[in-house]
Amino acid sequence: VTSLLASFSRAPVALTLLAAQKTGQLQKEFPFSTLVGQTIVQGFIDAICLDSAGGTLVVDYKTSKLSEDYTLEQAAAAYKYQMASYALAASRHKPGPVRVVLVFLGGDEPVESVLEFSQDQIPGLEEEIMSLIDSMAPGDFPVVGKFDSHQCPGCVAGPNAAGICLTGGQS
Repeated sequence: VTSLLASFSRAPVALTLLAAQKTGQLQKEFPFSTLVGQTIVQGFIDAICLDSAGGTLVVDYKTSKLSEDYTLEQAAAAYKYQMASYALAASRHKPGPVRVVLVFLGGDEPVESVLEFSQDQIPGLEEEIMSLIDSMAPGDFPVVGKFDSHQCPGCVAGPNAAGICLTGGQS
């Protein structure tokens, strides 16, 4: 925890969040529920500043470590729909532009991936999320063949929880 906090203190977005905290504009573990088509999407945003310069700022912390085998581009792609859901929820809470920052804290230095969405882009996010939800409707979810150290640790079906996803139940 100490190393993650030290890494966070060096993240570029940390100063913005600290300033928001001082002015009472920062909300942590912000719960949201939003309707996408006929599906309720809900979760918690790690940190949100509704009155950030230029719109709403959403920050999501990741404890994973980026490497040659797991690049920033791969990580950003893996969290694409999560970030789109956060942007959609934030824009519904307060209409306007949304900046979503993924902060990877697991390495020697923090790494940020920033996605910016104008108010005009928000309907497209809803369509993307709805398309993903529709693709899940048939319920065909293949078993993961091996443990993915970047995706599996926090998954409710993974080895630290139900253990139902990996072939043979091995972690």
